[in-house]
Order: sequence, then C-alpha cells, then structure tokens
Amino acid sequence: MGRGTFAIGVDLGGTNLRAAAVSAEGEAIEKILVATDSRARGPEDVLGVLADAVRALVARHANETNELAGIGIGVPGILEARTGVLRDSPSLPGWKDVPVRAILEASLQTRVVLDNDANGAAVGELWVGAARGASSVCMVTLGTGVGGALVAFGAPWRGENGMAGELGHMTLYPDGHPCNCGNRGCLEQYASATFVERRARSFDVLASSLVDVPRGGAARRIFELGMNGVAEAREVFRELGVSLGIAVAGLVNAFDPPVLVVGGGVSAAWELFSPALFSELAARSFVYRAGESEARTRVVRAALPSDAGLFGAAKMAFNAAESEASR
Repeated sequence: MGRGTFAIGVDLGGTNLRAAAVSAEGEAIEKILVATDSRARGPEDVLGVLADAVRALVARHANETNELAGIGIGVPGILEARTGVLRDSPSLPGWKDVPVRAILEASLQTRVVLDNDANGAAVGELWVGAARGASSVCMVTLGTGVGGALVAFGAPWRGENGMAGELGHMTLYPDGHPCNCGNRGCLEQYASATFVERRARSFDVLASSLVDVPRGGAARRIFELGMNGVAEAREVFRELGVSLGIAVAGLVNAFDPPVLVVGGGVSAAWELFSPALFSELAARSFVYRAGESEARTRVVRAALPSDAGLFGAAKMAFNAAESEASR
C-alpha cells in the first residue's frame, strides 16, 4: 500500500465511537458518530460496529484519485502496542486481553495502527492542534479520570511495557483520597470531573444544586455555577488548578517540553482553574522560572478538545504508510 491521500482515524469509547476520513493535510473530510454500547455488547460485536463504520467511510471516499493510506485507532486502556492486544480498559468493561488489531485487520483486510487514545490525542494536537509546529508535546487529559501522553519528535513514548503516560496516577498527596488504582492521593483524584463532583458535594450550596443533575453532568453544572460567579464553585476549580499546577511543575522539571497541552472535557473550565495552575507552576518549577519567556514550556489548553484523537489516529496511519513506502 502506498502513502495514500486520506486515512481513517477512529476514537473508540465505551458509549460511542467517533471516526473520520482525514486528508494528508490534516483536514477532516467527513466525521461520524456511532453508538457502541460496550456494556451491553461484547468485544467482537463492538469491533464489528467499528469495522462497519470504517468500511462505510472508505466506500464513500476511496476512488482512483483518493487512496486509503491506512486506519488508525485510539483505544482507551492498557494496550500492548507491539501485539495490538488490549490488556484491560476501565472504559470497556470485560475487555481483557482482547486482540483488537488482529480482529480488525482480519475483518478489514488492511493495515490497522493501534495506540492508546491519550497518545492519539497528543499526536493530533502536535499535528494540527495547540502544539502545531513544535517538535514534541506533553499532554494531560482531564475527564472522568486523568490521562496523559508524551510525544517526542513525533513518536509517542510508550515505555518498556507500553504503559507510559499514566500521569493521572502520579502521587500528589501521600495520605490523600483513595484511588481505584490502589494508591492514595493520585492526581486523578484531584484534577478530574470525579474530583469536581466529590468536592462540590462537600459544600451545601453546591450539593443542593446537583440533586436533579443526570449522571456524568455534575462537573458541567459546577462549571456553569463558577462562570456565574458562585464562590464555592470557583473554589472547587481553584483547588483543581492547584493540584494540576503541582503535577505540571513536576512534568516540566522532568521533561522540559516545548509545549504542554491540557485537554479533556474538564479543560472547558480553563478560565476557572488556569490562574491557580500557573501560580503553582511558577512557584514550584525552577526549570520553568529559569527559561526565558519565549523559550520556556508553553502550557496551553487543547485546540481540538473532541477531535484530537481522530486526527492523531489518522496521523499515525499516515506515518505507518510513509514508513512502509520508504523501505
């Protein structure tokens, strides 16, 4: 297969999958959203839905002058990149040791590039997002939990076991809140939507405002209250910014990246938490303070909060095609 003029990028989630046909210039040709309902379906059924979505996009866009470069897929969870086996995923209940790549390549009869969804988001931001033009990027994603990725000179750093980037499980407070990973005081427990809801419920005025909020909507409600000037809601996000700033200072000290991108759904509250983030970063990172203003790490909000994974997955498919064509 040649380099191709378009690639398919897929961001697989527990409730939905998003897929896009993306040009080699980084423009979305078409985007689609398909329900997966992984709690009711097994891996084979969900991957069948994914394969059907990909085939539909290819059928609509592949022709004599528009060749498919490949398919890239971002998957949530612990992925063994070398074999394409998903070892475990909190977002996909029951997915244990699933050979995702083998299943999809057999079904689609073409190259499938598989990676962790946070790696895909970071590659997307580096290619056409907030880190565009930089050599490397560190990304922190704030959602129900906290994820992350480090992309060095275009390639995700996966670590020896393919599990690098678990930034949400860095310890901030040794005797802090218990985490699902078995540790205490993880960043995930202090900079996620889960934290926003837990902390908000400790304020009577905020707890009463969450009575009629559907599952998963608490952080958005608190954000809206904060933007409307409710002091307790603003305090919740200030505390989130403090914890995130401590973590970001450590990442800047460790890696000195040209750009650090903050993404995920909670990044919508950037205006509320970023002042505290920058205050902690300046106080705690000598690397950040020592750098000249134009050269120090740029810490920015994601430019592609919902599409980064799609573009990143497509870019990884393009990269694989180019590597193969150059052999």
